[in-house]
Amino acid sequence: MKAIELRQLSVDELHAYIAQKQKDLFELRSKAVVGSLPNPNLVRQYRKDIARCLTLITEKERGAGVTK
Repeated sequence: MKAIELRQLSVDELHAYIAQKQKDLFELRSKAVVGSLPNPNLVRQYRKDIARCLTLITEKERGAGVTK
């Protein structure tokens, strides 16, 4: 997903998206160990997607006045 599409999601949807990406990332890493990873750049792309979502969650929480 692009950043514009991610900005339209709610915080709960972003958390669900992160959870799915983390599961996919785990599978990619296990494939990398075996040596059957078709595109090694996917690992980097998934990590960046997760970081992007976490940044958006922080922005939304600070914008709403929610503190941790």
